[in-house]
Amino acid sequence: MSRKVTPFLEKYNLLESSIDLEKESQRFLKEMEWGLLKNKESSLAMIYTYLDLNFDLPLNEKVAVIDAGGTNLRTCLVSFNKNREAVIENFELQRMPGFDKEVSDKEFFAIIAKQVKPLLKESRSIGFSFSYEAQSLPNLDAIAVGFSKEIKAQQVIGKKLGVSLSEALKLKDKRVILLNDTVATLLAGKKSSLSKHYGTYVGYILGTGTNSAYYEKSVGQIINTETGAYDYVVGPLDDAFIKTTEIPSYHRFEKMVGGAYLGSFAHFVLKQAASDSVFEKSAFENIERLTTKEVSQFLENPYNKANVLTQGVQTQTDSYRLTVIFDSLIRRCAKLTALGISAAVLKSGEGKDPNNRVCVNVDGSTFYKTKNLKEYTNEYLSSFLEKEKNIYFELVHIESSPVIGAAIAALGN
Repeated sequence: MSRKVTPFLEKYNLLESSIDLEKESQRFLKEMEWGLLKNKESSLAMIYTYLDLNFDLPLNEKVAVIDAGGTNLRTCLVSFNKNREAVIENFELQRMPGFDKEVSDKEFFAIIAKQVKPLLKESRSIGFSFSYEAQSLPNLDAIAVGFSKEIKAQQVIGKKLGVSLSEALKLKDKRVILLNDTVATLLAGKKSSLSKHYGTYVGYILGTGTNSAYYEKSVGQIINTETGAYDYVVGPLDDAFIKTTEIPSYHRFEKMVGGAYLGSFAHFVLKQAASDSVFEKSAFENIERLTTKEVSQFLENPYNKANVLTQGVQTQTDSYRLTVIFDSLIRRCAKLTALGISAAVLKSGEGKDPNNRVCVNVDGSTFYKTKNLKEYTNEYLSSFLEKEKNIYFELVHIESSPVIGAAIAALGN
């Protein structure tokens, strides 16, 4: 590694070696325990979902599904055919309300209601996958607690989501089942792996934001961990960057790994590297912003002149140094992702038998589309869980997991 790059990465804790998986996973597990007991010392909400791993799945019955994701709002009809395969129809997508500008609570629910209403002629209930922190209720509604991923809809906080949507729809005969998108991802993993035996199931999302869900045997239900809120900051640049976000004290862990932040953090690091004279001769000062996609594309092909980063590189040495810096950020992100997954797997108490592995269904475009992120994460997981802990797992990918899981919850409850 470059003599200039290594000291820079070490100075700001940007190397993956800055993260001690053993030490941090133990702290994470302790906070999970505290969260289950509602100890205020925990930064993890550990939300009881009132959902278990057993569900009936009516076949050939359509249900309306809303997937309020990190960036996009999706609606569709879902049914399961005789082979128990998901059939998705009438799929529509638009930006999440509050993504581009602040919206009121009435605007928020009116936008969602307008998109889902045409589907209700063919559905007796609505499965609502919500990718933000919400307090689940025993009747399977939920109260919005907060918005991460820079969504601006503060009036929605404190509102019952199902009740509010029903009021916006002006319908009283449709039941709305609320669940977190990571819980939905876990349910989709369970449904889609019926032909294979696993010890238990974990849902994990790394898209715009990040979260995990697992089955807690002590209470007999799925727990929404709210991993993104874990109070852990790796280095001084992370801390400085987080202070520039909409709500600096909220979801700090997520701001080190989520796709909504990874590109912006890379830009923050790039400016610091230029300030610290890491580069020989560059034009990076002309780059006003970066996306996670642009960082990934540079790593895939640093010679692509259409990429704003390639345009800023003036020498081959600087191209190499930039590649090393960004690859280090991806490796570190992968290790943090491995931390989040490992904690859920270890807390489940399963995986000690290689014939009964923990099925980890991972969803999210950041995980799958960012250069080397999936591969690095699997590398850290295998080394830590299987080689060090003798805990066995398998990563799976079920397409449209939040949509499928929300349909399962609505049809099965």
